[in-house]
Amino acid sequence: MDLLAKLTSRLSGVPPVEDFVRQAIERGVSIVDPLIKVVPGYDHKLAATTRDALSYCFKLVSEISGPIDINRRTFNESPLVHALFSGNGQIHEMFGKSQSVRDLLADASALRNNEFFGLLGMRRHERKVLGVGLYGERVRYEVPQTLLYFADHTLLSLSAELEETHNIIGNLAFDSLARSFAEELKQLRNEKQDLHRQWELARAAKGERERRALPLPELEKRLRDASERLMPESVISAYREWMASPTSHLRIDRVTLNVDRLGVVQSLVGDQEHVGDTISISELVSRDRRRWIVMLVRIRKEDMIQAVESFKQSSRYMLI
Repeated sequence: MDLLAKLTSRLSGVPPVEDFVRQAIERGVSIVDPLIKVVPGYDHKLAATTRDALSYCFKLVSEISGPIDINRRTFNESPLVHALFSGNGQIHEMFGKSQSVRDLLADASALRNNEFFGLLGMRRHERKVLGVGLYGERVRYEVPQTLLYFADHTLLSLSAELEETHNIIGNLAFDSLARSFAEELKQLRNEKQDLHRQWELARAAKGERERRALPLPELEKRLRDASERLMPESVISAYREWMASPTSHLRIDRVTLNVDRLGVVQSLVGDQEHVGDTISISELVSRDRRRWIVMLVRIRKEDMIQAVESFKQSSRYMLI
């Protein structure tokens, strides 16, 4: 906090806003609506809810599984890693194509470390298929099965220190809450523009009722309401209310599945229980109910370097 802000806080008797909270406030305001800054004392008005939302986001990070080692050995030994990837080649390809990995390896200071931590995200998919099942000593064909697989593997927030990765992810989660509110605000602005167009058409209709979507007084009332809701003071109030209920917009669900080494989800069929490997995964659920599998991972530097070099080499051949 600068000297002027500290002096103002002391003279007003209002406790100063902590630096980490102020930084989150400024990020949120820049995402939501920079005009919020015209409101006197906007930072103090947002401090409490921002502090609580940050606390929630960092608690959310603590609920994410991991860190889990991702490499060739764990693909063969770990049921979870084996389920997440179709093969070692997919792990190698993920490292090679990752922009986060390339950015990290471009940092000379980072190369002093032998391992890194990050957030791995992906989509979970299930497909109904007909397969072969073994029931006791009997083999059955065209058995209905559910095939589990994962796609869109993405690496984020890579760092040499696990705590730093936690901090990066926590702040990203907070920014995600702000962006989701910004989307709501964008919809309101679009509604206001649509109401204004209707109002102009209604005025141009000169009393021709059949050309009006709504009566002119009703349109004017709705337009005034929309304009008031977009005023900086109103936006602050709505933003505070949004941040006060973060569980409605972002949460972690735990999912436990029983899956065999072929990716078939195991279930009870008659009296026969098929036992596979039990895996537990964290699903990040956003306000639009889309689900993103997330976990903390640990990656070796040598694996990333080899994958990036292989990807560069294959890209050269493709260009030739």
